[in-house]
Amino acid sequence: MPPSHTPSWLALVASAALGVAAFAVTAEVRAEGLRSRGPLRLVVQAFDEGDPRSKTPVSSLQRAVTAEELERGIKVDVLELSTTAQNPRFVAWVEPGEADLEHGGRVAKPGRRSVRGQARGERGKPVSIVLKT
Repeated sequence: MPPSHTPSWLALVASAALGVAAFAVTAEVRAEGLRSRGPLRLVVQAFDEGDPRSKTPVSSLQRAVTAEELERGIKVDVLELSTTAQNPRFVAWVEPGEADLEHGGRVAKPGRRSVRGQARGERGKPVSIVLKT
């Protein structure tokens, strides 16, 4: 994935609507060997490595995916509202079930059956996250 130095539409809308600096990091998430036939819930969270006390993600998303999509790799934009996160740490997991859009991915915690992965990011550059079975 080539680096993106232009703001995403999502970041522009958030900046305009919320009046805060925002940027989006494109993350490609992929997994191999998933054996799920039903719906899957993907959660991606970003943590500010500059604040070691922070246990709460500065950004998150969740969406419904299939095992086939994750085999090919999917791209998602993770909206960052933090102005201090220069090198965020990304944590992602997929688990059986539907995406719970009533509750944001920010409060989600991986379950026992989750397949997880993580990566370090750099502001303005795409990040690749591989979920390991």
